[in-house]
Amino acid sequence: MKVYMFVDMEGITGIYRTVHDPAYENQLQVSDVNAAVEGALAGGASEVLVQIAHGRTQPFDLHPKASFLGKGQPFGLWGMDGSFACLLHVGCHARAGAWRGVLAHTVSGDVFELSLNNVVLGETGIFAAMAGQLGVPTALVTGDDVTCQEARELLGDIEVAEVKRGLAWDLAICLPVEETARLIRTRAEAAVRRAKEIPPYRVQPPFVVRTVFNTWRGRGYVDHKVIGTLCRRLDERTLEVKSDNLAEAFALSW
Repeated sequence: MKVYMFVDMEGITGIYRTVHDPAYENQLQVSDVNAAVEGALAGGASEVLVQIAHGRTQPFDLHPKASFLGKGQPFGLWGMDGSFACLLHVGCHARAGAWRGVLAHTVSGDVFELSLNNVVLGETGIFAAMAGQLGVPTALVTGDDVTCQEARELLGDIEVAEVKRGLAWDLAICLPVEETARLIRTRAEAAVRRAKEIPPYRVQPPFVVRTVFNTWRGRGYVDHKVIGTLCRRLDERTLEVKSDNLAEAFALSW
């Protein structure tokens, strides 16, 4: 059984602000990732492919039975196909504007709100939709309590691991590393064992992605994004992309 792990940074244990010591960040991220790998293997995974989309973790930091994809481009599930049993999203954060969401944003600080076929999504939803097009379910999300609630509201009864409780954008009550490692390991194991019963998040084409940019960036920026016939300007802050290809729709939307 093949498992794909997408790793971000803002939802990692102990991370609550944008400026940390790189060695500190790396140590915390490695703990969360390796705990999830151990859990996945215990749950029946024969192969775990890890993409580090944000962070400095290197191959020699990882569990010896995990394969390493590297950072690459941050908004693609590179190497994923329909042969993977599930997606594990480790270190995820809440969508832009989420109250109490630690370091909450969607894609970048430029985006105020993003929706796919009239459903507002954060990065949990973006990657779940990408995986869903391949028939791969998102089975685990780890991050703060706001992120985990957001994931379950969208994806249903998936496994979640709350590693901290958000108090504000840059403030959180963080659980000890030893405790979160056990929690992530347990939930990752359960996620892989349940992978066949968790439905993929499937969105039917045509895919309509609307991106509302923050006021300070939106003026003029939307005009520059309107190219060909796929993108159109709804107002000075809002871009709409319509396509039958989800990857294309997302790629043109920010």
